[in-house]
Amino acid sequence: MASTWSRTSGSSAETWCSCPDGVHGNDRGTKARRGPARTGRAWLGALLLALTALPGTVRAETTVNPMVVVKTEYDDNIQFTRDNQMDDLVTSLSPSVLLTHRTERLQSDTSALVRGVKYLEESDLDRVEALFETDLGYKYTERVSLQGNASYRLDSALETELQETGIVTEQSDRSRLSAGGGITFRLTELQEVGGSFSLGRTRYESDRFLDYDTAYLALNWTRTLQNQRDSLVLQPYWSHNSSDVSEVDSYGLMAGWNRALTESWTLSLFLGVRRTETEYQGTRPQLVFNPNLPRGGRFVVDTRTETLEESDWGAVADARVRWQGRTWAFGATYDRDLSYTARGETVERDRLALSVRKRLNPRLSAHGKAWAVLSQYEGIDADEDFYHFNLSPSLSYRLTEDYLLTAGYSYGYYENRHLEDTGRDRNRVWVSLECSFPNLF
Repeated sequence: MASTWSRTSGSSAETWCSCPDGVHGNDRGTKARRGPARTGRAWLGALLLALTALPGTVRAETTVNPMVVVKTEYDDNIQFTRDNQMDDLVTSLSPSVLLTHRTERLQSDTSALVRGVKYLEESDLDRVEALFETDLGYKYTERVSLQGNASYRLDSALETELQETGIVTEQSDRSRLSAGGGITFRLTELQEVGGSFSLGRTRYESDRFLDYDTAYLALNWTRTLQNQRDSLVLQPYWSHNSSDVSEVDSYGLMAGWNRALTESWTLSLFLGVRRTETEYQGTRPQLVFNPNLPRGGRFVVDTRTETLEESDWGAVADARVRWQGRTWAFGATYDRDLSYTARGETVERDRLALSVRKRLNPRLSAHGKAWAVLSQYEGIDADEDFYHFNLSPSLSYRLTEDYLLTAGYSYGYYENRHLEDTGRDRNRVWVSLECSFPNLF
């Protein structure tokens, strides 16, 4: 059967690049920090117990793959600002582990990563990041399969917000907890129906940003054609984002086509329409007459809560093409959708990404990535257009089967097109060493 791909992204943008540009600004407002260590250990322990309790898991194949990545980077604009730019040498240490579990009926992948980031001069920007992810697939019967996923992420809001929304923000720790699941029914050898959902909670350390919750629900119908190369997908969906200042509901319908052009070329094209309903809540000052006050001072300034409702229609799209050869590989992605920002507002985001890889010899490979993001915001008081571009070439040399040395350069540019003289750029040069330990356990 031809492989199919269905679009399941909700309010959060899909991770489409591993090295987004960002900015590290000074932040003064803080909230209570949340440590990831206890959460990660509890999840891993509970996962192992759950795996052994499921039917059909007696004959299991489990692998544990630890890895450590050490990276040193020179950044000439660590805050990605136009004025008062600061450069620094940034070093990170990232130990991680990947746990895979396979049986005839169950497949699971669990990863845990902790990254320590150290600045040579600007030590107030030092931070610790963490990521825990679990994906499960369980074949309940010959026709019914179940899916589940959960993740916890502690990272830099500056880096991830730029990747997800195309907008530069100030530096702040951001934590995101999400979980979801799905079910798939195989009606025939060529036809499937199913559904999926996800819930998420995003919290910021800085009081300047708005915490928000997300919910996503989608139905899927997939039909593989007789040639086993084409499949058609129909997907209605609903997404919800809520914060202290806004409630956003989007209703959409996507139609998709997956095509295996050749053994090397694959194509995926999704097009659709959405309707978004937004409710803003805010306060405005007003003069209020108070007859109980003395004459001459009976008018006082008070605030009142106002609610503004608006709705709009828009297009959504997701197109991907990939080619894999013996020594060359190429990929291109374009997507258009809404993103929810730390300001409690939605932006319409267009994103184009290109990647290419060339294996020069069995040990040496060259890589290139480029992406551009245009984020348009139609606000209550003003309209804004944000543009971000990034180019990142690199070279990788495999020292041994388990050690990979990589050196690269990254150039980023960012501007607000509705304001003059907002353009800024950023140059980074980096080297990293990736160490795998497949036989440690």
